[in-house]
Amino acid sequence: MAVRLLADLIIGLGLFVLFLVIVYRWVAARNDPSEKDVSLQPSVWCVDTRAVANGMQTEFGIVRVAEKSGEILERRIMGRIRNDLPDYTVQLDAAQDRAYEAMRVANVGLRRR
Repeated sequence: MAVRLLADLIIGLGLFVLFLVIVYRWVAARNDPSEKDVSLQPSVWCVDTRAVANGMQTEFGIVRVAEKSGEILERRIMGRIRNDLPDYTVQLDAAQDRAYEAMRVANVGLRRR
């Protein structure tokens, strides 16, 4: 009698665990994967400008920076502006606006993957 009760208990426990595994897999398959950064290091895109050509030009673009270390992982150059142009500040403001827009789009895409 005790052996049969123990066997029924083990079979019942096994069926219960099997049921839990099936429900877990079904729920996991139904849900969309969470949006997260798929790179090896969590990172964020930032706008960057720097002087190039011995200080005669300003290069602008966006850079991907590691969140923990602050290391630049990737740089995307969007263009250069000559520093001696009469409308340099206007062109630089417009270029930075384009870079900020690209940064916002890149950060949204980074979180969706």
